[in-house]
Parts: sequence; structure tokens; C-alpha cells
Amino acid sequence: MLTVLAGFAISATLSTPKKYIVLSDLSKYKEYKTSISYNPKGCHYLFPMLLNVTNPTTEDIYIIVKTGDIYNPSDPTCQDILTTKSDTIYVKANETKLKPIAGMCIEPSDHGGRDKINYVYQKTANEKLKQIAEYISLKNYQSSAAQEAVWGLAKNQNDYFIYSNNKAELLGLNRVMEKITGHKPKTEQEMQASSAAYYSPPVYTNKYWGEFDFKQNNETNLKLGLFNKRGIQVRELYNNPTHPKGISKVSFAFDMAQYTDSTYLLILVKNQEIVSRTVLNPYN
Repeated sequence: MLTVLAGFAISATLSTPKKYIVLSDLSKYKEYKTSISYNPKGCHYLFPMLLNVTNPTTEDIYIIVKTGDIYNPSDPTCQDILTTKSDTIYVKANETKLKPIAGMCIEPSDHGGRDKINYVYQKTANEKLKQIAEYISLKNYQSSAAQEAVWGLAKNQNDYFIYSNNKAELLGLNRVMEKITGHKPKTEQEMQASSAAYYSPPVYTNKYWGEFDFKQNNETNLKLGLFNKRGIQVRELYNNPTHPKGISKVSFAFDMAQYTDSTYLLILVKNQEIVSRTVLNPYN
């Protein structure tokens, strides 16, 4: 008599649920080594913070960056930062990762970030700051013009002005700001009358000028800004979201009668990445 044994083998792989942690809560998880510090490759409107996270566990994690959160610096003379771009940061098990965090300052009178500064989550921004942060995130406007919009809401929402040579960006920001505040922006004439050097057309009583040689293989979003010793942009010198490919020169000029500091910094930004920082001593 022959006995036949038959059977079926069923195997199943159960997926482990992904572990998501909101950035503002990350410090509560003591199993991870984390810090949020000043980003030396950023500026006050372009990725000012740098997340450093070590995941020593056997489990991957996903860190969620929310738009519209405010982070305080360890030095109170430096600027608070508003996050302006949502993100998901994937950190593998046993991995260390550095990741710049998009944000903009909300205290234009304070100092920009600097070495040895760390940041901690403070709170969610008010509704109007959240609205402009969400618009900036949607359009990916990590720019000095978007920074002007944030400052307008942080300082006095009825008294704002946005300056940019990128007309499409300028139009969009003005429209959303008028919707948020219920007020139209100040005109260029009003800002010039207020003796705000940033907005005044260069008279060139005492002209300082220069140029950058630039070579690129593709069309580029290119910006050049003049920054003061506190790390704040005080004048947009060049802004072309479609700077042509090839070899070219980027010229700049400003009036030394308006900008009288002994030292400035020229920052050149290519496709939202700072590619050069040049110390400028106009009076030497």
C-alpha cells in the first residue's frame, strides 16, 4: 500500500510599519543623537539651519519637516527661523545624515546665524505667517523676495514692500500678501521717500562696481546679493531666473553714499545653492 502525503506551504512577509517622527518632536526621542545648528552654507533666507541626526538603532526612520514652525537660536541676539518648506528626511538604521532645513528669519533687526549656534523648536507660527510659509513652500520661493514677505508679516502686516527683479515671483508674492493682510504693498515711490536704502535706485554719487566671470552648461536661476556684517541682505544686485548658459559676466554696482559700512559680503546663489562668498571692503 502506497501512502501519498501532500501539503501546501504558505509564506508571508509582514512589512514593518514605517516610523515617522515630526522634526519638532525629534529631541524627545533619546535613542537618536540629534542637533539643529547654523548652516554655514546657507544664509538668513536660504537653508539657514542644518539637521544632524544619527540613528544607531536597527530601524529606519522618516523625519517630517512641517512648514510654518518657529525655531529659536541658542544665542538670543540671532534670528528666530520660520520653516518654509515641507520635507521628509529618510534616515536608515545605523546611519548619520546631515540635511539643510529651508527657512527664513522673522527678526530682521537681529544677527544672522553663525558658528556654534543651535536651534530648538519653539512653537507653530501664527496663522498669517503659516499662510505665507505654505505659499513659499508651494512655489519653492527660497529667495530674498519671499524673505521680504515674511518680514512684512513679522513686523507690521499693513506696511510691507517686496523687491525683486523676478517679476513673476514678485507678482505672486504681492497677490498672496494682499490676500493675507487685506492691504496693498507700498509703492516704490513710498519706500524711496522713506529713505530706505535697500529700495532706492542707485544714484551712484560714489559708485562701486565689479563683475563675476561665470561659466555654466545650462540655463540657471542666478542671484547676487549684498550682505552686511550681521549677515542680512541689504541690496539685491542681480536676479535672473533664466540666466543663459555659456560664458558670461555678471556685473554689479551700488552707491557708496547709501552703503557706508567698511565691510560687506557678496553672495552668489545658483539654483538655490550658495556658490561663492566674497568679502568686500569698498573703502580700502
